Amino acid sequence: MKDIEEFKNKIICGDSFSILKKIPDNSIDCIITSPPYWSCRSYLPETDENKKFEIGLEDHPQEYIDKIVEISLECIRVLKKTGVFFLNLGDVFYTSSHQGGTDRLNKEFNKIYNHRVNIRGKYKDNWLQQKGRLLLPMRIAIELQNRGVIIRDVIIWAKKITKYPEKTSIGTAMPFPVRDRLLHAFEYIFQIVKSKKYYFDLSQIKTQIKRSSSLSHQNPMVEAYKEDNPHKKTMAEVEKFRKRYSIASQVKNWNIQLSKELSGANPTNVLMFKVENQYSVPSGHYAKFPTSLAEFFILAGCPKDGIVLDPFCGSGTTCVVAKNLGRNYIGIDLNPKYCEIAEKRLENTQSPLAL
Repeated sequence: MKDIEEFKNKIICGDSFSILKKIPDNSIDCIITSPPYWSCRSYLPETDENKKFEIGLEDHPQEYIDKIVEISLECIRVLKKTGVFFLNLGDVFYTSSHQGGTDRLNKEFNKIYNHRVNIRGKYKDNWLQQKGRLLLPMRIAIELQNRGVIIRDVIIWAKKITKYPEKTSIGTAMPFPVRDRLLHAFEYIFQIVKSKKYYFDLSQIKTQIKRSSSLSHQNPMVEAYKEDNPHKKTMAEVEKFRKRYSIASQVKNWNIQLSKELSGANPTNVLMFKVENQYSVPSGHYAKFPTSLAEFFILAGCPKDGIVLDPFCGSGTTCVVAKNLGRNYIGIDLNPKYCEIAEKRLENTQSPLAL
């Protein structure tokens, strides 16, 4: 097993599982990654020597689950005890899909098209039903739990939200000509930790406090902390409550004072990130992370000068953002083309000290 310094601030081209095996235990502060989804895309030509390591084209979805679990366990091994792992997983329906047709000039597109048509629905089981959602992210998460892993939270990455009865929406999602269910417009991000105490800096990602929230807290807070409240003596941190009651009673502009006291609201675990043009990286990855997604989780989950790992780094967005925020990075990807793109993007990215 090599020293962690041999991996820092590098893009490594190769099979992520094999490379993870070489990284020492308890050496990574934060992992942010999104493995290829099952039966969605082919990233390597048939002639590539690493084709056998490609994930997402397995014949049976259980094979895919097993691979992601094993790679996730390796990620947890290299994670520090104070580290945090954000695992983005997508889901599919077990339905033969002819969407998109074939393209006689694009052999790789035709391969994944044939996979959708011939593999989805090939097997029959209680959980493998035509038109049924496979719940792959949940199956992976539960299997990790069965192996003793702590799933700290399930975060919903919302891409489009419908408002009803207004019948309006915000965000954007890939259209799909389906008539018997709602449009799929979210993905799962699992927050995985190794111990009960870990690094997580909420102060970096807090949101503005809504005026309605401050108003709803004003009267209940004043009543709860009155001296004649019979339950007050049993409350923890009495002095802190006494201070807040004093503020609530004396300050005229409650909204401003509450905002100062609370320094912002905790983000919810339903998140929507700024949409970016798919072609913002020339010849880039089909499914790259929004930079805002990588920034959010790096700020929350990695201390300055810590190490961020992305074992499926694609065109390198996680690594680029890590460098820009003054963190070290390690990127791994199977596709030499994407590794080259990631390296060029990093060459053009300055760390904060260089600015």
